[in-house]
Amino acid sequence: MVDLRIIGDVHEEYDAYGLITKGASRSIQVGDMGFAYDYLDNFIDYNKHRFFGGNHENYSLNEKKEFAKLPRHHMGNGGLIEIGNDFPAIFYVRGASSIDAQTRLPGFNWWPDEELSTSYLEGLIDMYFMASPSFVLSHTAPISAIEHIPMNPRFGPVCKFDRTAYALEKMFSIHQPKVWLFGHWHCDIDVVVGDTRFICLDILSYADFNNDNPFDPIRIHCSGVNAWRKK
Repeated sequence: MVDLRIIGDVHEEYDAYGLITKGASRSIQVGDMGFAYDYLDNFIDYNKHRFFGGNHENYSLNEKKEFAKLPRHHMGNGGLIEIGNDFPAIFYVRGASSIDAQTRLPGFNWWPDEELSTSYLEGLIDMYFMASPSFVLSHTAPISAIEHIPMNPRFGPVCKFDRTAYALEKMFSIHQPKVWLFGHWHCDIDVVVGDTRFICLDILSYADFNNDNPFDPIRIHCSGVNAWRKK
């Protein structure tokens, strides 16, 4: 059993996600889990298997302006976390913009809080500068990594750089970690930019890491969901 499994977008393929978690002592899923979380509450141990939000999550707010629907498995908006067992601290940032937002229904399958505010992202940039992490997770990616991703023909060749991507690019310009994994773009990409190995995970793809060599995945399993985008 691997020490840590990083899992790509799920998009409510919960049965498949549950099977993927069984092969790891711990896992972190990098966003776009889905809009309903009963499966997680009923079958997934939140002490071992967690996720942070993408742009396809239920960000409904209660009267206190707190997320009302996200389960205990949700890690929060971003920052530095320790997972124990001598694994290095992980820095993460949630969120991205939906390129198809205009086709979605607010409060049903789209929420304006899919991206963090500019001021919140600026605070994470400051935190990133102080931490200088070696291991980074995000839902979308810095522009330097996005430029290596083939564009989805469904949306045409135009790549949309949102404020999250710009904030992540600022982080990358400040400090280049050893490894940076992300999802969002529905493809499997493994590319080195500068000093950083960027790994993009397709839907239900995953990368496995062990404590004794935490920056070099022992396995990258490509789901093949979007095989046309392999590179």
